[in-house]
Amino acid sequence: MRQVTGKTNPAIRDNKVSIQLLLDGHSFSVRGLDSLLEGDAEVEVCVYSPKTALVPTKFLEGSNPALLLAANGMPPFVDEEVVISPVSHEPGGCNKAASRENTVSVVENEVCAVMALNRAALDQVREKTQDRPLKFSSPLLHRPASTERTIWIDREGDLIYIKVYRRSLLMAEVLPAQNDADLNLIFDRMNAEFPAGEHELQLAGSDTKRLRKLFGKRFIKTLCE
Repeated sequence: MRQVTGKTNPAIRDNKVSIQLLLDGHSFSVRGLDSLLEGDAEVEVCVYSPKTALVPTKFLEGSNPALLLAANGMPPFVDEEVVISPVSHEPGGCNKAASRENTVSVVENEVCAVMALNRAALDQVREKTQDRPLKFSSPLLHRPASTERTIWIDREGDLIYIKVYRRSLLMAEVLPAQNDADLNLIFDRMNAEFPAGEHELQLAGSDTKRLRKLFGKRFIKTLCE
């Protein structure tokens, strides 16, 4: 299945651009960018791409980001450019603190989202924003309210973003999901390793009602952000 370039979203807030890499056609529009991108502030570009990986910052130092994506089974095409988000933080290993309350201390791990997107689409955004700085982001950087025993799912178009927490982050992945058959297959694979009955489900994105109907009853609790 060929990855292609998507479109900007005209409903987003000022100084934000959405670039979607869809699976079913090539269409990129810069319509509306002139009115959205006023002033000289930094522009946040949210990239919706199946070629997205969360990478600890320690592995990025001195490394080729394109090779890191390739090592994760997502080699960029020749017409794609690899971009990196600013540093984000995820809960790391858990250690019991020495106190009567036996509280838990969570170490924060630094990660970045490494993403591949169509170079022509990115060039059009750069042309419109001129010399303004761009900050790249991804739904995979979102951190849910609870990370105790949580499966977080965000469906955006034909992509599904999944993060699994047991205090620390265990999995972060982006997968194609065009229909219910794809969603059920993804759920069955995930459930084999992370049983739904042991986790809380947190849903985000544009398809929370559908996802809750398909999977909600299988979890301890289901919440919609």
